Amino acid sequence: MLALLCSVSCAATPAPTPPPAKAGSAQPHAAVPPSNQRPAAPVNQGCLKTMPKSWRQAIDAGRVPAMSGDGRIRPTAVGPDGRALFGELAAGDPARIDGATKKEIVRYDFVSRTWSPIYAMPDAATDQQVDGVFDGRRMVFALQHSLTSYDDWSVHVWDQQTNEARVLDQDAGFRGPLIYVDAAAGKAVWSKAVGKNIVEVHLYDLAASRDQVIARGQIGTAWIVGDLVIWPQIVGPGSQAVFQAASLTSGNRVETPAGLSKTGPLTQIAASGSTLVWIEGNFRAIRAWRIGWPEPRTVFDSGRDRAVDDVNVAGDIVSWHSLEPGQPVYLGDMRTGSCTQVTERNGYTVSNKDAMVVIYPESKSSFGAFVVRPSRLPPLPEK
Repeated sequence: MLALLCSVSCAATPAPTPPPAKAGSAQPHAAVPPSNQRPAAPVNQGCLKTMPKSWRQAIDAGRVPAMSGDGRIRPTAVGPDGRALFGELAAGDPARIDGATKKEIVRYDFVSRTWSPIYAMPDAATDQQVDGVFDGRRMVFALQHSLTSYDDWSVHVWDQQTNEARVLDQDAGFRGPLIYVDAAAGKAVWSKAVGKNIVEVHLYDLAASRDQVIARGQIGTAWIVGDLVIWPQIVGPGSQAVFQAASLTSGNRVETPAGLSKTGPLTQIAASGSTLVWIEGNFRAIRAWRIGWPEPRTVFDSGRDRAVDDVNVAGDIVSWHSLEPGQPVYLGDMRTGSCTQVTERNGYTVSNKDAMVVIYPESKSSFGAFVVRPSRLPPLPEK
């Protein structure tokens, strides 16, 4: 994925073109649960030089087309079992940042291998989908409406049963965390700036059309982890952000799980299913915590060699890209502590429970992508 996920208010963040998606989307209680064993020793000696044949075959089998007619498609969301895939289609001049003449959110049909539209963006030149989560019935997505500011946005939901979309919320005119959404079990969450360094966590019941503010303060992006909503928050002057939690069902505040009560500086955060991952400190170490674990574990440590960015997770697979020349994407296996490079340069991932999509640039104006199911990938061999 692709984006700096601020642990607290992004008041000092500049406003370039918004990133394509959030790193990770969550659903509770995976039908194919990931391994409950603790991660292997952290990877810190470099990744496998050669990707196993079984992984290469899974990647090749999961490739999806990134063009539809004259439109270029950038995948933005995946369903919890990998059988639903969504993207943003843009047609027009790819050399201009505002050169699109048509933008739509589209859904991929794995049988016909074609894309079909579900939502047309009102202003193709400036509207962009920056996030999306499909919970099996509803697609919750965030749009930004400016090429120069992160603070002009709206949150929507599309229902596949009615094929209708509606607006859930829009910005209040204040700079805050980048607008990302998470959704699971008929609920959606997002963080909204409502004042200077004041952010609210919203919990929205999609069936009842009921919005609830469950937290307020110096808060970053909120995530669904199992049956909890978890977010980072600065709770005292001069302190670092710490995790806070609420019930996904009721919205009531609950005690932060013991395993998350003491962490180092939180740099980036992502979640999927029952697992929460984050980059801690100076972009060197990736930490993970899963419901039922007494404490978090380090799953990747780059040492002093290079930094990591854009962390994400699905099942036992963690993704990141390395801040080395080309910034390739890596996938790490928490079962064995091994990792492997999966793109030649650049790229990002989106995830949802037992599915991960790796998106990478094929050219200056087009993307390639493949979908993998972590539960079906054999463990990476230990290095």
